[in-house]
Amino acid sequence: MKRIAGFLTAAAVMLSMTACGDGKSSSSADQRVNGTGEEAFREYFSSVYSANGGERYYCYTFPAVAVDKLKADKKYDSAVKQYNDGQGQFLGMISHSPEITEITGTVDFGEDETAAAEKYFVKVTRSQLGFDISADEFTVTKGVEISCNFNNYNGNADTDVECMAYIEGDGWKNIPCDIETLMDNFGENASQGTT
Repeated sequence: MKRIAGFLTAAAVMLSMTACGDGKSSSSADQRVNGTGEEAFREYFSSVYSANGGERYYCYTFPAVAVDKLKADKKYDSAVKQYNDGQGQFLGMISHSPEITEITGTVDFGEDETAAAEKYFVKVTRSQLGFDISADEFTVTKGVEISCNFNNYNGNADTDVECMAYIEGDGWKNIPCDIETLMDNFGENASQGTT
């Protein structure tokens, strides 16, 4: 999924950067995702492979403060529509809609991982939406690394490992990598980070 998600994320970013809309948002985008990290991951995974999953994609990918800024710039509705249109085209090209067959393991975040997740969301907002947010504007309170088996877009068995981080008052958000990669890039001793 990471290979596909990377492609989809890049496509969505390019579209959202050029999107212009009327700034109106539908109420489903304001639904915050609660429950368990596993439930949220399953819903996120499904939304990535849905022709109409754009609102869920933005809800699961960026902190609410970032989505609110996108709405304030009147780009949100257009970005969601373009994401949905692109997903519809992508889904028309694949032979099988990917689906999770089994969650094979979970690892809970510690304090270092929650701090790294906050840095990740600051950077992903800057790099993908083109504006800055501060980690002072939201708080990651917990997270989990989830390993799963899934049937990929060719219908073949495959595996994936991703993280879900819970933002207080906002819900679960996806981080499309494992804990080791998160810490290598955004941990206290990372050579890269939010700069």
